[in-house]
Amino acid sequence: MFSISNMGYPYHELIPPAILLDHPGLTKDEYIEALDETHGSGYTKFEPEEPWDSYNEEEKDHHEGSQGLAAILNLEESTRYTIFRTPMVDGNSLLVKPPQQEFTWRPDDPIELVVHKENKVGLPLVLPYSSYERKKEGDQLEIEVGDFEGATILEVLEEKVTKPRSKRDMPYFTYSLKVLPLTEVIRVEQLDSKEELWQKWPDFHPDNRYNFAQSRGHFRLSHDFSGGQAFRWIMADGRYFLDPETFDLIPASWEASNWEYLGYVDLIATAEAIKHKAWKLLSRKGLDHYAAFLRDFPDSKDRIERATWDTHMALASKKYGETVNDLLRRRLFPQGYF
Repeated sequence: MFSISNMGYPYHELIPPAILLDHPGLTKDEYIEALDETHGSGYTKFEPEEPWDSYNEEEKDHHEGSQGLAAILNLEESTRYTIFRTPMVDGNSLLVKPPQQEFTWRPDDPIELVVHKENKVGLPLVLPYSSYERKKEGDQLEIEVGDFEGATILEVLEEKVTKPRSKRDMPYFTYSLKVLPLTEVIRVEQLDSKEELWQKWPDFHPDNRYNFAQSRGHFRLSHDFSGGQAFRWIMADGRYFLDPETFDLIPASWEASNWEYLGYVDLIATAEAIKHKAWKLLSRKGLDHYAAFLRDFPDSKDRIERATWDTHMALASKKYGETVNDLLRRRLFPQGYF
């Protein structure tokens, strides 16, 4: 009836909206549990003879827990976390930065937290300074001043500008600056786990860091239509739903000539893969196994074919200016019925 090329592309990034398509009204905890029971990968490839529920146990699923859900839903940061991340000002009008978590390559690496305790300052002094960037009062200079590791500009006493000789050159600035020498006194904390971090610094806990009261938004997808905001969600009374607006924004389906535009049929195909735990289909080059999936799961083939038919009828009806009644009549009744 249809060729593989227009019957969708089951894709691991569509797992979150596909879950809400078939299971609307999940609570936060139920949604996290449903996500944690799925598997997909953009890196691991499986062979045709391997089982449908194959997945790489060593490859960490990035959707685990509240942190993963917040990332998937593109949640805004909470007011509490925004306040926590706002620098304080000390008695010398210098900033005391908020705690900063250092980047780690692997999830199991120890967590390093840099805590800015205070600023140690010296006596104001005047010094020369040169730069390709214009400086102003309050700017920080990354220079050694005696025993101090940097300085903040108190006043620009003199500025001379050397104009560029050609369009490829940049202006050069020479200064006489009054500065306050300073050293940021820091403490580095090593924490063995996220749980230890959250216990000691609860503002970093995802439930405190993100605004889980946010009522609507869009899923994080790298391959999406209209700038990555077409697949949308809503939250009402603590329960999550696929936003009906999604169906006005997404195209019919993936096309070989424009593969980054995932659409309705792709969403249905992904939902069917989840239903049958066909994680192999949601892994790297999963489309290679699509024909076998449709053969092995005829109920999924029927649903995907219906979705393909519906999208093409909807596009045709829109093209020819048909009414909703015309579309429903053509969808529900065989040709020549009337």
